Amino acid sequence: MRAARPARAIDGTTVTLAAAGLLVGAFWYGRNLAEVGNPLGFVRVAVGRFNLLPGFIEPAWLRRTSLASVLDPTSARHWRILAGAVWEQLRLPFVIIVAFALALVVPRARAEEPARSSHLRILLGLAALTAAAYCTTPFSGANGAPPGLSAWTGQAFRYAFPFLGVLAVLSALGASRLPARGVGVGIVLGLAAVVAAMTSAVMACAAAIALAGIASVAAVRRTPDPMTSTVACVLLCVAVTAGTFWMRARRDVERARVYGGAPEFIATHLRPGETVGYVFSPRSYVFYGKHFTNEVVYVPAQAGNPEGWIDELRGRRVGLLAVGPVEEWRNRSEIAWLSAPGGHFVRVFGTDPRSGPVVYRLR
Repeated sequence: MRAARPARAIDGTTVTLAAAGLLVGAFWYGRNLAEVGNPLGFVRVAVGRFNLLPGFIEPAWLRRTSLASVLDPTSARHWRILAGAVWEQLRLPFVIIVAFALALVVPRARAEEPARSSHLRILLGLAALTAAAYCTTPFSGANGAPPGLSAWTGQAFRYAFPFLGVLAVLSALGASRLPARGVGVGIVLGLAAVVAAMTSAVMACAAAIALAGIASVAAVRRTPDPMTSTVACVLLCVAVTAGTFWMRARRDVERARVYGGAPEFIATHLRPGETVGYVFSPRSYVFYGKHFTNEVVYVPAQAGNPEGWIDELRGRRVGLLAVGPVEEWRNRSEIAWLSAPGGHFVRVFGTDPRSGPVVYRLR
């Protein structure tokens, strides 16, 4: 008769990680409960005619915004929209991650490598759970403004970060099964360099420095001569120092090109005691300034009430109002109020909020 296996004690690390996860996960529920009396925020929960949790948002409406509700698996058009959103937001790095994850079906490179099927099953289970959580998360497929699946769906990929994290672990596990010599290493490093170059010139420079460092370390390990090792280390330090200065200068150039000089204009024209307001700007972080000294507030308008909006701006001490770049699907009633002749605003920077930030001063 086989003896019973002794129960394994749960170590302190597991308990600590579980407690930290519960704390992080429960924080917003506790905050909602303290502020509005409902851990789910403004979502109403009812059983029959009895309200368990008060709120004005119906769960049925929320479910209609999830990816599982708006995606029709039999529609080729929906898959094209989803594929286009994936490519627009994630691009080549996501393709490479998926390719390396698929390498898990490749036999192990070393026959003596111990099997870890239980760990792999756990990771695959986590991937399935996080993928299901993403697909059923409210606003993962639509935000209520564009009906059904649209190009906006790519903006909701931030809800898929847990799934993407588990997928990245599976990708690393799959890459570890590939041959780690010669051509295999070259392919991996080459793909990393290509991805970095596609991202930006700064990332390309960083990848070049990293590859040079790897090559220098490999050369030093093969050369026992101390003088050679010292020279290689000095050259690498010089390259890293020069590269960081070049990257910083390049970043300033790219910043001016992308943001059109709006951060610099705000830094020089914002008066003491004034606040920067913004609407319809996906890059509002640039309005805080290079040293994050500006006070920035989000000031959406109430539909059909421009005078009430003006009073709110004055009450919040908004001196400069930044708008744009505005996506095509946005409601742009505020833009009409801003450009109205004889209105309360004067355009002081920029020309077209559809192509870049435009700054207005409140009279």
